[in-house]
Amino acid sequence: MIQWTTPTLRLTVRGADLTGTDVYATIKQSGRDPIEGEVTSVTYDDEANATVVLADFTQAQTGSIRKGEATVQLNIVTVDGRRLATAEKRIEVGDNHIKEVLEYGN
Repeated sequence: MIQWTTPTLRLTVRGADLTGTDVYATIKQSGRDPIEGEVTSVTYDDEANATVVLADFTQAQTGSIRKGEATVQLNIVTVDGRRLATAEKRIEVGDNHIKEVLEYGN
């Protein structure tokens, strides 16, 4: 992931069908509060026995993350109220030459 961009993270959870649950995607770096993306899709692939979650993050959100290592995690709330979480997955955050929000059409 690159700072100051609008990435869609594709996160795969193997061995679980998360469709019909509330899913939250966050990115965290040490010493900073986590940022929560907008989960736009939760689909289950029977053949792969895996759920694919798509989560969008804004330029301002990714701009608040320093270059270097971060972690991403999913939290899930099931229909019966159970709360689950995935293990943290390490991601690398790359630098951006333009460190600001760029408006579409400018």
